[in-house]
Amino acid sequence: SGGYHTILANRGGKLDATPVDNAVNTCLAAAWRLGNASHQEFHVYNCVPDSSNCLKQRNFIKIGCETIRETENLPRFYPLASKHETLCNINNYLFRKIPGQIRSHIEGREGGSFEREFFEKIMLAKAFKPMTTENWEFVTANLAELNRLMNPVDRDVFPIDVNQVDWDEFMKRFARGLCIYDQPLNRSPQRAPQNVDVNSII
Repeated sequence: SGGYHTILANRGGKLDATPVDNAVNTCLAAAWRLGNASHQEFHVYNCVPDSSNCLKQRNFIKIGCETIRETENLPRFYPLASKHETLCNINNYLFRKIPGQIRSHIEGREGGSFEREFFEKIMLAKAFKPMTTENWEFVTANLAELNRLMNPVDRDVFPIDVNQVDWDEFMKRFARGLCIYDQPLNRSPQRAPQNVDVNSII
């Protein structure tokens, strides 16, 4: 949405994202397997897609920006991306913070709110740095085996195979949801937005 001039990310890398539905379903399936196993063993399930269907950082940035801009009827803008934190901080300071402060002053808006928003975005980027700048490789053999052990009906009702996720469609819905829920949640942290047309998201 223009919050960053330069995103702290490896544009050529992958983003190990997981829809929350798949994560919850994996917990349920893991409990089912543990409860039915004759020999209880400890298993680790990395609920992420393998290399055959990974979410690329460049697609995450592109689709997310395009969807938010179209939903909010804003000019199209593609932020830069770098895995070097110092370069990101310099670019965001020079091309986001300073222009934003000048614009806030010209428009007579409160400067503190922009400062707070800018600081929050920088902290958010740092928090996700290990995931957005590194190309982690997770072993997903246990997840694949768990999916194989489930019967067809359970696999349909409780899908856990992240390789079946359509990431383009997922990102579009995710971005639209952010646009719809962001402002109401910011105005009232205690209450979720009411009367939201779910069909407008999906």
